[in-house]
Amino acid sequence: MHTVLITMNPALRAFRPRAETCFFKPVTEFNRLIEALESAFDRQDRWKQVLKELCDRRKNEAFGLSA
Repeated sequence: MHTVLITMNPALRAFRPRAETCFFKPVTEFNRLIEALESAFDRQDRWKQVLKELCDRRKNEAFGLSA
């Protein structure tokens, strides 16, 4: 989440949809921003792998193959 409002409300709202972090404008620590982005991409990649494995397992089950 990236917001210009420096209040508790935007920060607390960010945690409801499982935001990993919150930054306020202006961003002054770009290393923290880059680390947060890398972490978010890693998390997305892990979920893509899990979903691919699930699809593969379902295909194998449909054809009577073992995993």
